[in-house]
Amino acid sequence: MPEWQADPYYLKTQQELLPAGQRFLAGEPGFDLPSYGVSPYYERGQEALAPLGEDILAGKPPEWLRGIGVAGGPEFEEMMKLTRRDVTRTVQEDIAKRGIGRGGIGTTAIAKTMGDIGVKARWEDYTRSIVGKKALLTAGVGIMGGVRTAGLQEQQLANVFGLSKAEIQLSIRKTGMEVLQQVRSGALSEEQLRNQFGLSVAELEFKVQKANEEIAMREKEAKAGMWGDIISGGLGLVGTIGGAMIGGPAGAAIGGSIGSSIGRGAADTIGSGRTTGTVRFPGI
Repeated sequence: MPEWQADPYYLKTQQELLPAGQRFLAGEPGFDLPSYGVSPYYERGQEALAPLGEDILAGKPPEWLRGIGVAGGPEFEEMMKLTRRDVTRTVQEDIAKRGIGRGGIGTTAIAKTMGDIGVKARWEDYTRSIVGKKALLTAGVGIMGGVRTAGLQEQQLANVFGLSKAEIQLSIRKTGMEVLQQVRSGALSEEQLRNQFGLSVAELEFKVQKANEEIAMREKEAKAGMWGDIISGGLGLVGTIGGAMIGGPAGAAIGGSIGSSIGRGAADTIGSGRTTGTVRFPGI
C-alpha cells in the first residue's frame, strides 16, 4: 500500500511560521523599535528660558536687565554727575571769557542749568523705566509663551510618536495572529488530506482482500469441478465393467445405469465438498 508523502517545503514553512507567529503575537518582532528622541538643544533652551521668564514675570529680572525698568538707578546718577561736570566747566569757561569774577553768579547759573536738565532728565528716565517695565513684562510673557508653545509641540510630537509606535506594535501582533491562522489553516488542510488518504488506503485494502477471496474461491471451485469429472469418468467405467460381467443387453443397460448414477453422485459429493463416508456400488 502507498504511504503518505509530505511536501518538505510545506513542513519547512510550517516549522518556520509557527514560532515566528508566536513571537509576533507576543509583540517580539525580532528587532528593537526606535525610542523617542529629544533634541538636547530643546532641553537646554527650555531649561534656560523657563526660569528667566518666571523671574521676569515675578519682578526679579537678572542683574543685566534690572536697569531697564528702574528709575534713577546707578547708571542714571553717574550720567547726571557727568552732566553736572560738563555744565560746570561750560559755565566757568563762559564767565572767564566775559571777564566776570568768581562769585555767586556762576553757582547760580550752574544750579539753574542743572535744575532744568535734572527735571527733564529724571522725567525722561522715569518714562523710560515705565516703558522698560512694560517691555520686560512683554518679554516675560513672550518667553513663557514660547516655552509653553514649545512644550505643547514637544508633547504633541511625543504623543504622536507613542501612538505610531503603539500602532506598529499592534500591527506586529496582528501579523502574528494572521500567521498563526495560516499555520492552523494549513494544518487543518493537511489533516483533512491525511484522513482522506487513510480512508482511501483502507478502501483499497478492502477491495484487494475481497478480490483475493474471490480468486481463491474460484480456484477452489475449479479444482473441485476437475476432480468431480475425473471421478465421474472413472466410476462410469466401473459400471460398464459390472454390466459386462452380467452379460447380454440387460447387462449393458444395467452397467450403463449403474455407472451414470454412481459417477453423478460422486461428482456432486466432491463438488460440494462432502467427500467423507464410503461410496457403495449397487450390484457389487
